[in-house]
Amino acid sequence: MKKTLIGGAALLLAASVASADISLANTFGGDEDNIWGNDFMSWSRKKDDPATTDRDESDEFESSVANVSERLQLDYSSEKIDGRIRLEFSNSTHSAETSVTKENITDGAGDSVNVVTDVTTKNAYTINLGGKNGSLRLRGFARFTPIEQIQFGVGNDFFTKYGVSAAYLAAADDTYSSGKMAESGLAFTAKFNTFKFVANWAGDSKADNLDKLGLNFGADFAIPNAVKIGATLKNATSDDRTFGVFAGLGTVENLVLNVGYIYNDNDVFSAKHAAQASAAYTFKDAGIKVAADVVSVLTNEYVSGGDTYEYKNSDGDKVYPFYTRVAASYSATENLKVKGDVKLSTVLGQDYSTTTTVYPSVEYKLPKKMGSVQAGVRFTFQDLKDNGGLQKFSIPLCWKWTPVSVKSEK
Repeated sequence: MKKTLIGGAALLLAASVASADISLANTFGGDEDNIWGNDFMSWSRKKDDPATTDRDESDEFESSVANVSERLQLDYSSEKIDGRIRLEFSNSTHSAETSVTKENITDGAGDSVNVVTDVTTKNAYTINLGGKNGSLRLRGFARFTPIEQIQFGVGNDFFTKYGVSAAYLAAADDTYSSGKMAESGLAFTAKFNTFKFVANWAGDSKADNLDKLGLNFGADFAIPNAVKIGATLKNATSDDRTFGVFAGLGTVENLVLNVGYIYNDNDVFSAKHAAQASAAYTFKDAGIKVAADVVSVLTNEYVSGGDTYEYKNSDGDKVYPFYTRVAASYSATENLKVKGDVKLSTVLGQDYSTTTTVYPSVEYKLPKKMGSVQAGVRFTFQDLKDNGGLQKFSIPLCWKWTPVSVKSEK
């Protein structure tokens, strides 16, 4: 009997593998947009220290060590089971988020605060190797779909698998946390035609602490060739809960047009009331794609510990964080694509608060199915009172390759 059960399980597993799509992808290099880690090489403006030198060091740049990262990703998809395992290594110290501190910005208590932050990068299951130099992390998920209408998921990172359709930001080519119905933990999905409901537990094992319970909910609905509507409720039992509602058009082919409102937004900056919008259009015949994202506060308030505070400058005037990103690409040939990406963050009403990143790049498709290589130069400018202008420039470089890609015969 035991041998029969084992044999049956083996046959079931073999049949599942035989009818599955499997891919193994590899990304190597140094590119903070495509791999966990920093750009391959970077040069940052020095801070002048009159006590050590007679010259003005703020006109000079110092280089970093070479940063090399590796990402290996296995994707599996069958009728009943799908999942992903991603293993990443970086030889450089990787910060969870990049913040831009604005001088003279205060909260309601009069303390200085970081107003604008870059999008947070998750550090699930990170292992530091050799102290500050190098780290390794493993992320992934698995989902089981017993019937078409029901699905169960488990993992420490669901990536964008549970993103609300209308929360997608085209220039970033991403969905931020406020637009994800589930990000990690346990997820339950119920689907009825074009309506999807998700319940997610992603909190601490100490369920008696309501702030750490991590209960999330979301819904996504579409009227084909018309509109997309979705909503999320994150950390429902916490005083710092987040709520988002999103809508998008689906009437024009090759067009993306999405808008959203978020209460207690913490994706790009902290805001009690924020709005986001994204638009993109692809000119297929010309090989051109253009996209733009905007994220802005609607008031100068933000939430912390359930209390509301205000962003003000040193004169007591209200200030308003603002962020935008524009991206474009052109397929010059079958193998060569030229890209451009510009990001700008600022605080309206505050002097010397603008940071601009300009990133031109090219992507070349290698012959014999060896993947593609992407390289460029990233420039970071800051509108500072002293020594403003170019603060950093770096060289992103990465190679993407899919050595294994198996498609089932369906």
